[in-house]
Amino acid sequence: IAARSGIAHADSNPDRGKFGAVVKDMAQRRFSIERTTRSGLSGAKYLMKNLGEVLWNKVGIIRSGRPLKEGIKTIDEILSELETLQARDFRDIWRNLECRNGALAAKAIAVSALARTESRGSHYREDFPEEDNNWRKHILIKIEKGTPAISRIVPPLKQ
Repeated sequence: IAARSGIAHADSNPDRGKFGAVVKDMAQRRFSIERTTRSGLSGAKYLMKNLGEVLWNKVGIIRSGRPLKEGIKTIDEILSELETLQARDFRDIWRNLECRNGALAAKAIAVSALARTESRGSHYREDFPEEDNNWRKHILIKIEKGTPAISRIVPPLKQ
């Protein structure tokens, strides 16, 4: 569906230079000088490493309420830092955007995991170790004010 929609709305005579101009403008306005963090890694690489550690330590295989809340707070800090991150070139812009996408996906996972007060399948909560049939539901996430949030919790469709 997405591909068909993209084709239907695509310019019949695409200007490939237009994309480059947009990215270059974005780079000049927002990403001018790369910062280096304590570890010596560039900003996006450092934040991506941080994100991986948060996911493993706070939102990993075995979950619990307090670590999930701590993980969400750290993910929010990473997202906030990404808003001010600068870059030297297009590759750095790509890393910044890739890290932002990863952080948004991580937050969606963490927010959903915190809301689901049960264990089900590969989602295991130490503080809620049993399955709860009242939780036979899907958690729907959408971006609100630039960050993932639960939009609805709905029962699965009947087969």
